[in-house]
Amino acid sequence: FSKGVVQALKTLSAEGINPTQIEILFTTHSIPVSMAETSGPPGLRETFTDGTYVAQHRATIQCVIDHARTLWDGEIPRSSLVYQSRSGAPQTPWLEPDIRDALRACSHSGTRAVIVVPIGFVSDHVEVIWDLDNEAAETAKEVGLRFIRIATPGASHDFLSGMVELLKERLVLAERRALSGLGPWTDFCAVGCCPNARADLPAVAQSADLQHELNS
Repeated sequence: FSKGVVQALKTLSAEGINPTQIEILFTTHSIPVSMAETSGPPGLRETFTDGTYVAQHRATIQCVIDHARTLWDGEIPRSSLVYQSRSGAPQTPWLEPDIRDALRACSHSGTRAVIVVPIGFVSDHVEVIWDLDNEAAETAKEVGLRFIRIATPGASHDFLSGMVELLKERLVLAERRALSGLGPWTDFCAVGCCPNARADLPAVAQSADLQHELNS
């Protein structure tokens, strides 16, 4: 993602568009607000205004921006977290803003170009291709914005190498590392993590017995 952002900045710079005229939109799948507020383990989710789901995305975005700064000599444009793929009953509040609404807002703020980063996805599946490459790109064209969508990691060497490192940490009980201030995550969901608002549902939660079985 960081490399994609930097490549997009190089492209836009060559077109005469400077960082003050660019906005980076980091997009992820929207979920109901009630689900977002109860996301994460009890005792932690209450420390975040919008729950753990939003907090983890914001932490990931900061990591991407921090790394992009090491790859790019110029200014990194302003950025924001937006959402896509909303579904369900219209009266149910979901996380906002929707990316298409964000694009329209950008067009009224002096922005000339947007870099769209699908931070919540790891492959170019239908929701990325349809929601971004079709609907969002169409909206950007309607409001006169230059639109660049960054590719998801997919099967890139960087991404797969990172996955291997994470597996090594967990399988050989190595030291857990983390790039964000949220720290390394637990191996298993905590009891009471992400409760279902409609009914209590069984979940594979962290327990001494479960860990013993898996380690065995």
